[in-house]
This record gives sequence, C-alpha cells and structure tokens, in this order.
Amino acid sequence: MTKTSLPLHALLAGAALSVSAAPALADLVISNWDGYMAPDAVENFAKETGEAAEMVVHATNEEIMGKIIASGGEGFDVAFVSSPFAEVLNNLGLLEPIDAAKVPNLANLYAEAADLPHDPGNHFSVPYAWGTTGLCYRS
Repeated sequence: MTKTSLPLHALLAGAALSVSAAPALADLVISNWDGYMAPDAVENFAKETGEAAEMVVHATNEEIMGKIIASGGEGFDVAFVSSPFAEVLNNLGLLEPIDAAKVPNLANLYAEAADLPHDPGNHFSVPYAWGTTGLCYRS
C-alpha cells in the first residue's frame, strides 16, 4: 500500500467492514459500490490466493445496510459503507472485529485514519476512500 498526499480535513468516504459470512459459492463475498474497484480485482484475487471471490454491487449505503440487517450479518465477508453506517452496523452487533495481525497494511495508515471518531483504533473498519465535497451556488 502506498501513502498518497491527502488533506487532513478530508472526510472518510468509505470503510471496509468485517461482516459475518454465510455459506456461499465464493470463499470471499464483497459488496461495494459499482465502479469502485478495478474490474479485474476479483479475478486477480483468485489468481493470487487460489480462493474464489464474488463481487456484489450496491447503489447506496441504505441498500447494503438493509441486506446486512435483514440477514442478521450473514452473507458478506467485506462490505464498503460510509463511516456513520459502519458505526450503526457495529452498534447492532453485525460486524466482527478485524484481526490486525492478518491485515499488515494497517500499519501504513496515516495516524489520523487510525483514530477516526466512529472507530478509534480501526477495530471494525478501515478507511478506504477519502475526499471532500464541494458546494457550488450561483449568487
């Protein structure tokens, strides 16, 4: 993982979550917004690890939240949602803690990214995308 220059006031746009998995055909089931991962990411994962993966896309935080809540946290191994939604899922007991020993790239996070208000210490989420939102208006 390579660090890139990011403004300190940037907002967390997504978080990777450790979600309980239900039996599936794939060894790894991921839900993310459409177009947020390289088209060959799942194929490359399978080639590098020998494990099958499946990508399920969602259009909104509410869509994936509904699926996770309705299933009792079953069905996805990793889900990408915005930080407030990650906090809700954790408060509902639908997330599993992240085993930091299995995610060595956590050490590459900026200090600010490891101490976010919704999950200080990245116990159940990891920052995935950062950005700012601009507001334009005509006066």
